Parts: sequence; C-alpha cells; structure tokens
Amino acid sequence: MEWIVKLTGESNQRIKIRLKPTEELLFIEGEFKPHNKEWVVFSTLSYNMVITLEELTVHMEDVVNKMRTRIKEYNNLNNGFKVLKEVEFVED
Repeated sequence: MEWIVKLTGESNQRIKIRLKPTEELLFIEGEFKPHNKEWVVFSTLSYNMVITLEELTVHMEDVVNKMRTRIKEYNNLNNGFKVLKEVEFVED
C-alpha cells in the first residue's frame, strides 16, 4: 500500500509513504522528478508501522529536508556536467 503527499509549490517534489504490513514497516520516501523524467528517491526512512501522527510529521519533515539538501547537490553536479561535454586525457 502507498500514499502520495504533494508538497505545496513543489510540482517536482513529493513524499511517497509505503506500508509493508508483513514486515510491519512504513517507508517514507522523498522523491524528486528532474526535468520531467521519472520520479527518483532522494531520501528515505523506515519506521515501525505503529506511529503517531506527530511522529509521522516529524519524520516527513526530516525526509524532505534531506531530499532538498541532496537536490541542491544534484543541481550543482548537473550544471557542471552541462558545461563538461568532453574530456581528453593525454599521456605524458
């Protein structure tokens, strides 16, 4: 089972919450969709499925913060690779 939580003002970011009842685990995943491609998990946290709404909210915030940090790093790398198209290594 899974649920999608949209982030206000962020059409390329979301939280996916997956429940695996047989493992008694809840997975909270921060997903990012770069340049209209497929959704990619940028942060994840697993937790016991017995959870309060307060705990869930705190964990969702942690996942979003970690995801946004990683998105910034991804954007830095992506911008670098846009400039770097070809590399030639010359032997001495």
